[in-house]
Amino acid sequence: MNTKIMTDQNEDVFFDYIDASGVVKKAEIFTVFTIEGSDKQYAACSIPTDDGNFDITAYIVNDLGNDTISLDDIESDEEFDRVSEVIKDLME
Repeated sequence: MNTKIMTDQNEDVFFDYIDASGVVKKAEIFTVFTIEGSDKQYAACSIPTDDGNFDITAYIVNDLGNDTISLDDIESDEEFDRVSEVIKDLME
């Protein structure tokens, strides 16, 4: 999925998220962060659920140029665990 680059940390950045049923939902990137020892950036996102709550998830941020990024899945279990710990700390 692609979205625009965050140029101001106070700026709201929303993107269209398509769930497993094909329903388009307005998701939000609420922060972008790095992990010490990694050269990757990650986006922590909130995605609305059908019951009115939100799922919190993270994606790898890849700069595509022209003020566009891609949000890519975290495929490594080890990387996912490290990112999940950061997300937990952010939510406390």
